[in-house]
Amino acid sequence: MVDLIRDEFARDQRGLTQREITIISLIAAGHSNKAIAIQLGVAPETIKTHLKRIFLKLSAHTRAEAVVHVKRTGFDAHVQTHSLKRAHSTLEVFIKHVPTAVAMFDRDMRYVAHTDRWLRDYNLPDEPLIGRSHYEVFPDIPDHWKAKHQRVLKGATESCPEEVFRRADGSTNIIRWEIRPWHLQDDSIGGVMMLTEEISERKRLERELWKLAKQDSLTGLPNRLQFNERLESSTRRTTAADSRSA
Repeated sequence: MVDLIRDEFARDQRGLTQREITIISLIAAGHSNKAIAIQLGVAPETIKTHLKRIFLKLSAHTRAEAVVHVKRTGFDAHVQTHSLKRAHSTLEVFIKHVPTAVAMFDRDMRYVAHTDRWLRDYNLPDEPLIGRSHYEVFPDIPDHWKAKHQRVLKGATESCPEEVFRRADGSTNIIRWEIRPWHLQDDSIGGVMMLTEEISERKRLERELWKLAKQDSLTGLPNRLQFNERLESSTRRTTAADSRSA
């Protein structure tokens, strides 16, 4: 699709290359040469070289003339469309392969993007959730979480270091989570970004380690370490009670 857009409109713009289309779109958005260079991972001098070629192809002498030209010919809308599609594709690839459970939602809590880890952590089918309601995918979400989602959509950030998520099928997930808003180009809130970490296995291991440290593995009774801790605790309580009585 990008190739079709490029081929269709490059003729009208006197053969602008894909890189030149990207640069002129960034110029139209108000970016400086240095900012464009950083974004594209090239030297500022390289951007200047591209600009000379763009000016030549558009018969322009300044950045302003080049921008006016693309706006006058209607090419600007196609540049913006292409840039948005390119940014969206890049975002999808980036999010998909992040090694944590991350999901983005619009203002109606419909999936915009999610990682593969999100599907694995919550035992969901290996198929995209894009466009589906979060509350349809998880009908067992408690009301107090839904209330938090609404607060985040108004600009708040919510988090919890540990919480049990009880599923409708009887299973549970112990998760650490953070929810924050994401913003559109005009700084308005576009939706919610949710980052979660499934820590059920970690909590299970912690319980096992506690048992190994505090209980005899054969009898299940408190071992010497736990006996001494209980004795010290009882001694402290007795001493405190004697002090109050005196």
